[in-house]
Amino acid sequence: MICADVAGELEFRTNTTPVTSQILTETASATRVIGVAAMFSNAKWTTAGGPVDRGHPIGNVTGFSSRGPRRNCSNLSKCPPAMKPEITAPGAEIMSALSADLAKAPDPTTRETDGVHYASGGTSMAAPHVAGAVALLLQRRPSLTPEQAREALFANIQTNQFTSDLAVYSAAAPYTPGTQNFTWGYGILDVQKAANALLPPSGLGDSDNVTGLWWNAAESGWGVNLNHQGNILFGTLFTYGTDNQGMWLVMSNGARQPDGSFRGELYRTTGPAFSANPFTPLTGANVAQVGTMTLTFTSKSAGTLQYTVDGVSVTKQITPQAFGKLQVCSNAGTTVGARAARTNYTDLWWVPTESGWGINVTHQDDILFATLFNYAAGAGTTNRGMWLVMSAGTRQGDGSYLGDLYQTTGPVFNASPFTPITGANVTRVGSMRFSFANGERGTLTYDVNGTAVTKTIAPQVFGSSAPSCTRGQ
Repeated sequence: MICADVAGELEFRTNTTPVTSQILTETASATRVIGVAAMFSNAKWTTAGGPVDRGHPIGNVTGFSSRGPRRNCSNLSKCPPAMKPEITAPGAEIMSALSADLAKAPDPTTRETDGVHYASGGTSMAAPHVAGAVALLLQRRPSLTPEQAREALFANIQTNQFTSDLAVYSAAAPYTPGTQNFTWGYGILDVQKAANALLPPSGLGDSDNVTGLWWNAAESGWGVNLNHQGNILFGTLFTYGTDNQGMWLVMSNGARQPDGSFRGELYRTTGPAFSANPFTPLTGANVAQVGTMTLTFTSKSAGTLQYTVDGVSVTKQITPQAFGKLQVCSNAGTTVGARAARTNYTDLWWVPTESGWGINVTHQDDILFATLFNYAAGAGTTNRGMWLVMSAGTRQGDGSYLGDLYQTTGPVFNASPFTPITGANVTRVGSMRFSFANGERGTLTYDVNGTAVTKTIAPQVFGSSAPSCTRGQ
């Protein structure tokens, strides 16, 4: 029902003819109160007596849902023009709890087989859907004002085959849109879309790609390597355990969230010694979840890293690490040969038959920064995660890249402040060389304390589009 002013009085206006003429206090007619229309969202259910099919046109407005307009009141200062109803929600054949104190038992054809639920209809069924949506919006943003809640709901609606000529919300005219729709209002309630509108926007554009080495410039000695493919981030965190020894953790499936951030489970793994031949691929027995990781970007060159390890939380501001001209990465196809011609090798590389280890390469100018995540060998350390770094692999005359390989120690991952590491924390353990046949195939050769390893490597593809990086300008 919609309340209107007729000759100084108020009356109900329905979708057909007025049903009464008297002073009424119809809540939905109040200017700042949300008027909700009802639509069919259910037609079939099973009663104790068998199946019921009302034959309703699912998705259409119900016959009992009041249409506007709301007539202007005689005193416009108290009752300015406003479109009613404003939004539509499910309101017919809604399965509701059956009160034990109900004076009259409902029609048996409306009662569910469990005996405690029944199908009820009316705008009094539609309105709670919107009230519940507002509660969820307040949960997401407790400081939300009524006007902000209205905007979130009315500017973020859904449509279907029955909706047409919907009103379009404008903050400049929040009560009287340019085109008014007195049946559907602005459209059908979409709780998820409205809630997402209250989240801080991602600073990444659809074409932005954040593949590369990220760090906090004031805290040298740790970092996080990112590989960005479609809506997935693979993140490898290089830091230190409680014993100050190198510790690496991996988020292998950081999925993009509605707010644009990337979130996934964080794992610690064990595996064969780096020099094992053959290297046995990892199984579930080698993987233990230790927490979660979230990365939120305000732009493609600034972000926030949040993670937990065994209940301990850490938050860091991060930027891409620049040791030359920053590489520029974009999304490319995943087909074989699609990136063969590239000459910038920034990527996550591995041996596809040896899951459980890998090497992140960041390529700037004629220098490769490479971080190897693998497993230690030796008494008391076998199978433990180990990471090594080649911080300056320079291009050689034959086109390969060669540099010293280091192992570092440092403050425990959650140290605050995190003291930058010094030369005393760095030990040279060998050297590393990359020789690339093309942008999709290469040879990795390295030695650790005299033990040599050679691997034929390829970029790891796990998303809908893999990164293709070029030299920065």
